[in-house]
Amino acid sequence: MLSTATRVGVTEVLRATMTAIKARRAQESAESAANPAQWAP
Repeated sequence: MLSTATRVGVTEVLRATMTAIKARRAQESAESAANPAQWAP
């Protein structure tokens, strides 16, 4: 349950959101490292 009025569950939701964001960033970083952009002058 999430309630901003009583602050019940807010911390857990924020922590889960940050975990998801960090995981997505790591995934995108790994994908870009595996497929480097082609450079052309």
